[in-house]
Amino acid sequence: MIRFEVYGAATATAEVSAKFLDRTGRVRSELAVSPGGGSGKYDIELPLSFAAPGDYLIALGVASGDGKIETLVPIRVLSRP
Repeated sequence: MIRFEVYGAATATAEVSAKFLDRTGRVRSELAVSPGGGSGKYDIELPLSFAAPGDYLIALGVASGDGKIETLVPIRVLSRP
């Protein structure tokens, strides 16, 4: 699970999205974002059973009105012992 918080004046009306990207930036999966129990708090369930070991990115996007911002979070999936 990934938890994050969105800050700013338009937090209540923000549209939040998330994508699972491979290391070349290709979208592997759209991720469901759900409210995380507080204003501006969000959760993403991230089952990694479909991902081979390697380096990936989580693209978190927030849009409100005419503004949009995206940040990339690198992750590494390891093989099971």
